[in-house]
Amino acid sequence: MSRKLKKLNDDILSCYSRIATKQCLLAERAIYFGRRGDAELAHADLAEIEKISPSPDLRVSAMRNVCYGVLDFYCAGGINSIDKAMRGYSLAAAGKLFPEKALSAAWLSHFFDSRHDVENACRFATEALALTPLDSHDTRSRAELVIAQNLGIAGRPDLAAPWYSSVLQHANATGDDLTISALMFNRSMERVSCWRQSKLQWQQEQVRPAVESAAAASAFEFDVMVGNHGLQNLNPLLRAQILSLRNSYQAALDIYSTHLPRQDFALRMQADFIADHSLCLFYVGKPNEARDMMETAVKKLIPETHPDDRAATFSRASILYRELGDVYQSEKYGAAAEELWKNYSMLQLRMISMFSKIPHQSN
Repeated sequence: MSRKLKKLNDDILSCYSRIATKQCLLAERAIYFGRRGDAELAHADLAEIEKISPSPDLRVSAMRNVCYGVLDFYCAGGINSIDKAMRGYSLAAAGKLFPEKALSAAWLSHFFDSRHDVENACRFATEALALTPLDSHDTRSRAELVIAQNLGIAGRPDLAAPWYSSVLQHANATGDDLTISALMFNRSMERVSCWRQSKLQWQQEQVRPAVESAAAASAFEFDVMVGNHGLQNLNPLLRAQILSLRNSYQAALDIYSTHLPRQDFALRMQADFIADHSLCLFYVGKPNEARDMMETAVKKLIPETHPDDRAATFSRASILYRELGDVYQSEKYGAAAEELWKNYSMLQLRMISMFSKIPHQSN
């Protein structure tokens, strides 16, 4: 059990007469369980909040709505996470509850970032940091992780590094194993994303494959150790993508065949992994299955799919159809991919421009 969860448990057990305080602690623990992928435990805490008082005060209501947003994001695909967290933000703003408003803003930054809405992600991250002192570990680590990841995937690890360092300090201060897990996963995913972008655009690859493989394996083992169910399916898929980028197609295929059918991860991410699965099938000598799988990948593209994942899906489709001798389809997807990568490069420049302006403060 992490220090953070143990402290929450102890604080809840010792909180007898202060009803609102106990409800907020229950909401905080429910957020923790939601982040870990334990929806049942989170809902049990939310039910306990309702049992204590069916009509909680503004502070409790704000925290509860943030929790609903976190649960939707980690356990239900994240389609409604922004709407739910925005209710918490509005309640906190109406009641001038600055800690709850800041926490809501930090999570809204995270949710907008998951949709590559750079402007709103940056706006809410900036607000969250402006509203909180340096020792507001939960709020600041959430907002700073968004900043770090944006600078990292935009190709500026030098600018991301101090933010990642701050996130780690916050996590260590509270014993927050889930933030450490997210940090490890995000850094690995960010580097693999840049590697994928370089390889699919036929650019020079600025990566060390052995290091990326070790980082992904470490993130997976850490999640198993701390019981973080939220990332336990994504980590193997990240490892499969690394193996594919290293041209170890059969090894990647073995992982994809086990984990992709579960589909217990965000819908917006499925097209990219399925398209990579398709190419692996082709390279191990299964062209018909590869074609069928690529058709499935393209159908999995949804409005919430990240622009780089969409570009990667079309790039892989172009490669597959070229190998299959279908020139028309290859050129069609190739042209679409080229345009998408160009737009994504412009988005990366916007990320750098906006997030690099946020002043970094040492903990």
